[in-house]
Amino acid sequence: MRKKYYEIVIEGPFDLIKGFIIGFFEGRKISGAIIFEQEHHVKQEDGLEHLLRAVHIEEDRVHILMSERTFRMLNQALNNRKHGVPLKIVSKKEIVRAHFNFTYAAYAKRFGDELKNLFGKLPQGVRLEGYQPEEIERETKDSTAGYAPLHKYEIKAKGRVSGPAKGVIDFYDRLEHNKLIEFEEIELEFQG
Repeated sequence: MRKKYYEIVIEGPFDLIKGFIIGFFEGRKISGAIIFEQEHHVKQEDGLEHLLRAVHIEEDRVHILMSERTFRMLNQALNNRKHGVPLKIVSKKEIVRAHFNFTYAAYAKRFGDELKNLFGKLPQGVRLEGYQPEEIERETKDSTAGYAPLHKYEIKAKGRVSGPAKGVIDFYDRLEHNKLIEFEEIELEFQG
């Protein structure tokens, strides 16, 4: 059975939330249990948050991804410290899956091979949708009616990466520093 992940929204200053959560889990020697959405290119504005930001009303809400077990531990810790730590859980939604769209282009065979290799090694449960790289290899550099020469090699592709939230975010993190790939933000899909 696949581990369930949830988006938890906590109200309070980001630094306080992050410090409390990291300290809590580090003290229990638990690492990698939480993902702060704003640090991982996850689209997180709902309609109300977007409206509040548009009229310059600041609201401290931090979106975090975590498993059910991790949530129970954190919720208990926040309840134990509710008088000393002004943090409040305002929502918990089960994540069904996540996705992001991408495009890439390269004009050297070795970069094309590297890109195909990267997209060929997906985390468990993660899949590609609409991904069909278009590769062109030419014998010589052709000209485009005197303007610019055509490249000897070209590869272009676009598609969507989708699957379990943790796997999609981990894959995005692995790819994000490749300058040949353009990404959209990760979007979460929720239960119900």
